[in-house]
Amino acid sequence: MAHNAKFEIKACIKHLGVKPPIKVDTMVLAYLLNETLQGFYSLKTLVGMYFPEASDYKDILTKNFLEYNALDAYYTLRLFRKLYEELSNRPEKIHILKAYDFVMNSVIPVLVEVELNGVKFDIEKLKQQKLEVEKALNNIQSQLHLLTGVENPRTQAFKDKLMELCFKSKIGKKIPKTE
Repeated sequence: MAHNAKFEIKACIKHLGVKPPIKVDTMVLAYLLNETLQGFYSLKTLVGMYFPEASDYKDILTKNFLEYNALDAYYTLRLFRKLYEELSNRPEKIHILKAYDFVMNSVIPVLVEVELNGVKFDIEKLKQQKLEVEKALNNIQSQLHLLTGVENPRTQAFKDKLMELCFKSKIGKKIPKTE
């Protein structure tokens, strides 16, 4: 069990040469239960949310390394119990568990490998693909210009002309126009 298993796995591999068999990540579980926190998934933040009485945890962070690690483990376990209880009461529990399983068994191992080893890119192939995309985009913009008579598709004039064309066609006659 860990909070931010990806970090813990990377650290163990990099510094100890061992891949720990972490099956529970409270950070992932917290995210899946409440994705609206928008990046505030640190253990310190979640402990503050779920255990407001835990002021000792916040104060000890920089004072004593061993005590900090003990509290880190203690609050990770308490947080897991709290999150699991919350999960148990959710009607969408099965879906959350499927997403959790996917993240833990498919996403995190790949992220660990990528972050430890990097990713190789074929720069020449990327340049070629960029040219192909630019060519396709130019072709689409030319077609739109021919269709609407308006050169820049980002203008209101283009949008107005496109709407006018749509509602004159057979497709547009089947769609009720709303303001």
